[in-house]
Amino acid sequence: MMIALILCGCKERSNQNELNFLRTFATNFELDREDKLFKNLPDNFCKKVQNAFEVDSVNSLLYVNLILLKMYKGHLECCEQSYSIRPVFYHDYREGMAELNSRNCLFYNFIANSTAKDNKEFLVSSFVYMEIKNNPRLRDNQLFSSELLEIEKMMGKG
Repeated sequence: MMIALILCGCKERSNQNELNFLRTFATNFELDREDKLFKNLPDNFCKKVQNAFEVDSVNSLLYVNLILLKMYKGHLECCEQSYSIRPVFYHDYREGMAELNSRNCLFYNFIANSTAKDNKEFLVSSFVYMEIKNNPRLRDNQLFSSELLEIEKMMGKG
């Protein structure tokens, strides 16, 4: 019994570390101009993201939104447009027809927790921007303020 409690505490601490990892990754993330769809993420990235969601799904989703918002900002900086970002259809993940990996687990978690799951065919990087702008709880969150301001300047709205 004592061993089980000790192991349980280690897993909770480990998952808290994953949440810290996701927060740090999101805060420091900058899109590589050659990597428009996250091809160069660290090993075991998806596992860390999934573990972070187990600890705190609300904040984990905020960090995923921040990463994707920065991706959209990178698309605007690079090419003045949004890009298609849906690597595999959401229902394929749910039905076990697609494997989650470092590249697509961010999209899966975003899609699963947004209105994007209703968009069956096409998803562009500007979608996260619209999700944040249309949701007062997200729009007013300080985590997004500087990114939103920069995007709006690029769009000629700021």
